[in-house]
Amino acid sequence: MTTSLEGYLPTVPLADLQLNRPKRVKTPNGFVVLALSQDDSGQIVSAFTPICPHAMGDLSHGMVYKGEIECPVHGYRFDLKTGVCTHPDDESPMQVYAAQVVDGVVHVKLEKPKWMKD
Repeated sequence: MTTSLEGYLPTVPLADLQLNRPKRVKTPNGFVVLALSQDDSGQIVSAFTPICPHAMGDLSHGMVYKGEIECPVHGYRFDLKTGVCTHPDDESPMQVYAAQVVDGVVHVKLEKPKWMKD
């Protein structure tokens, strides 16, 4: 039985994600990057924008380490849970989205951008 999550879009099976390897995924509401990481409490699935707010780098090519994603362009780092820029600490945050795993599939709460709405 599949549980419906209001406002969430199904993306890819959790099995498609590799630990600490970001994956760009296309949804009906735009692209999102998913990252599977691990901390003391277990595995965590994060969802965030593919675009670094600093210089528009592609975060799907970034490095995930200790709960952060590092942009491949200039090395800016962002917290996967909050989006806050951790290095340097004066940059705008990246956009993060709520993610849940239901029946082995990653679901993301990603609303359509205003320009895409009817």
